[in-house]
Amino acid sequence: MKKSNEYIDMFFMLLMIIIFTITTYLMINSKDVMMKEYILYSITFLLILITYATSIIIGLLVSSIFVFTYGSYILYQSMVYSKENSFQDYFWIIVLPIVVFVVGKLSANIKEIQDTNKELRSETEKLVTIDPVTGLQNTKGFYIDLDAEMSRAKRYGFNLSIMICKIQYFEELMNIYGEQKTQKIIKKIADELKKSNRNEDKIYKLKEDVFAVILPNTDLIGSEVVKDRFRTRVDDVIVNKEEEIEHYHINLKIGMFQYSEKVTNPFMFKELAEKELEFDV
Repeated sequence: MKKSNEYIDMFFMLLMIIIFTITTYLMINSKDVMMKEYILYSITFLLILITYATSIIIGLLVSSIFVFTYGSYILYQSMVYSKENSFQDYFWIIVLPIVVFVVGKLSANIKEIQDTNKELRSETEKLVTIDPVTGLQNTKGFYIDLDAEMSRAKRYGFNLSIMICKIQYFEELMNIYGEQKTQKIIKKIADELKKSNRNEDKIYKLKEDVFAVILPNTDLIGSEVVKDRFRTRVDDVIVNKEEEIEHYHINLKIGMFQYSEKVTNPFMFKELAEKELEFDV
């Protein structure tokens, strides 16, 4: 985020310099400024708005259309009317792509910070509540407990593993079954996860579609046993609805990782387990 802030400052300053340069250029040549320059000046600001609202690729695409059109106009003037081209003619061909590039980079870094802030706000909301659907602890509890278990494992030489479980096609579940029914499925998955683990194992809901389990005194072989047991249980999730019984096949990706002294903090531990999700096919 710090680097993005620095880029924002840099590209904003560049944009101000470019606008100042264009404005100064037009003022110096005010006697020669025609309607053409005013139109191109307006197009420059239009490109700024388009690029900022969309992306640098769309901005460059639109600017290339304007540059091609304007370049064709200059060529036509030169060939038909034998008009000599001056720096003023080429000025806008150079300026338009540069403006788009600078605004595009500025917009991209602003959006990156906005996305990061949105994610942080979302994570903060999760840190201060227990999940109302499953009753499981959240990300905050997970990191606190994992840090404590890592200290214990390091001090006494105990085995320690964690398991990350991600529900596949979660958005499709929401679209097909709706939020209310999907929440019932999630609760059932959480219940089956509890039944698949020992009393000393600790279970958490990190995101809407992600669960985590801390497995004290457990190596990867033991984790595999828990993984297979849990996967079998959720292969056919049964949800009771009044007198009806509904069956759902849930696809999961499960990543596991065993603690070693190379793992320096809980965040790194979780990231290593999440990477293992890629290899669960």
